[in-house]
Amino acid sequence: MIITISGRPCSGKSTIAKLIEKNHGFVRVGVGDLFKAEAKRRGLSSEEFNALCMKDPSYDYYIDKQSETLGKKYDGKKYIFDSRLAWHFVPNSFKVFVTLDDKTMIDRLLNSDREGKEKYSSSKDAKKSLKNRQALETKRYKKLLDSIGVQTFVSEDIKSSLDILSKYEPDLILLSDSIGGPQAEDCKKIKIFVYTFRPIIVALSKSAHMADMIEVLNSGADDFLSEPIEADEFLARINAHFRRHFENNINPSIIKQALRTCLE
Repeated sequence: MIITISGRPCSGKSTIAKLIEKNHGFVRVGVGDLFKAEAKRRGLSSEEFNALCMKDPSYDYYIDKQSETLGKKYDGKKYIFDSRLAWHFVPNSFKVFVTLDDKTMIDRLLNSDREGKEKYSSSKDAKKSLKNRQALETKRYKKLLDSIGVQTFVSEDIKSSLDILSKYEPDLILLSDSIGGPQAEDCKKIKIFVYTFRPIIVALSKSAHMADMIEVLNSGADDFLSEPIEADEFLARINAHFRRHFENNINPSIIKQALRTCLE
């Protein structure tokens, strides 16, 4: 049996994977270690290398392909993939997602004694690094939406999100599970807040579990997308939602008049 373990940055997924390797006879495949080794070889921090991969995703594709290939090679054997995205590329696996609150993750990042791990002089620096990692993912989605002419506003927490919603009344909300609180609860808050203008709500999640998807959809989301998701699929889904949204908001009398005009 293959296990794929993923989670938020500094949530302890690698520690758990190593314990499973030690105590239960699994062989660990540390995909993140490959990423960090390549960053070190180039003389870059993990954040700097991640930013580079945004401009040139060839190394990301190489890592993803390696995960897929190894997953097929070791199918049915006792391997554990320590990777944020391996669950997607090794679908025939037992999938585990690890999460912690921001404060605990910052403490872990600050006090880590792992070899090769960046060192931080204060919790402020550690918090900044964590936020930067999360912000890079947000930028990727913003870049895709900008490419189809959609004006985008970005928020890092639920409070500032509500301020943006009140000011701009957007047609689409992308709700990430990295914003802080439980995604289903955040979705309920937003759903109540936007009742007067009814935007599309699409949840983005690192989880692929059916229970998580059902909980978020029942809390008011219109769609639930498990990451990673291909750019073409992401844009196609967003365009489909926009199409349905605008069709539903057209006055029926306008449609009837347009039809009469076409038939005359």
